[in-house]
Amino acid sequence: MKTLYSIGIIIGLVLLTMHGVFAESLISFDQNIKPNPYATDDLISRAGTMNIPPGIGILTSTEIIEPYWAPKDDILPIRIEFSPVNENGPIADISIVGQDMYQFGNEVKGLSFSNGVPLNIVTKYLINSSANIPYYVILKNSLDRGDTIHDFNLAYSAEYEPITYNRTAYSSGNPEGTYETSMGAINLSFSDKANELPYINGTLNDGYVIGGTLNGPVWFGSWGPDDAVFDKNPNQATFGQFMVVYHEGWSSFSGTKGIWHSCSNDGPFTGEKVTV
Repeated sequence: MKTLYSIGIIIGLVLLTMHGVFAESLISFDQNIKPNPYATDDLISRAGTMNIPPGIGILTSTEIIEPYWAPKDDILPIRIEFSPVNENGPIADISIVGQDMYQFGNEVKGLSFSNGVPLNIVTKYLINSSANIPYYVILKNSLDRGDTIHDFNLAYSAEYEPITYNRTAYSSGNPEGTYETSMGAINLSFSDKANELPYINGTLNDGYVIGGTLNGPVWFGSWGPDDAVFDKNPNQATFGQFMVVYHEGWSSFSGTKGIWHSCSNDGPFTGEKVTV
């Protein structure tokens, strides 16, 4: 089962990488946890340290909680967090771009989980770091409200895969324009910046909109219906996320898209510019 998950992760990463390279393991551990019902968010423990490599890349973490007891409000258990070793030093730009959750070998597309069944959470992060920066991997001792108090085993691993690209090849042109894509025609234009990074958005067919942050050659964000489409039939509305890499000269892009929390479970997302 775990092997099948790993294969799926690798396939997704290949689609998002400019040049094929092997993923680098940054950290892994497997330990039994005894939750502290009286712990607060300030009571944490360090599960280990990982070194974030310089440059832009994809960090994929795999977290297996066994057994998993679903909380009353169908919220994900937040067990792992990252924190720079040197709080006064440089920090990496770390953004969650997708999350896949599995039980019984199948993906859980909503937040409705089964009690007592191992929960596998695969989280994909886009990282852009100016240097090699050590980060603590923090294990929270606190419980989310509504959790059942019980012991569980936590297996965790994180792998990093760089995205290499020729910066000079992106110095001319820009990503604005009309594209023919696997989701239909899109006219993309710059909007306000998000966290000091450019933001690109556009309109898809049937009143759906798409938008996201441009970090290096990587465009990532979300898509879904505009207000008019949603209000007309909210039960039929579909939302999702995406992450693509622009090719040299900004003339096309390729990557994946997903529904719910995932950026890859709905298959490839490609586009080619037809007008500037």
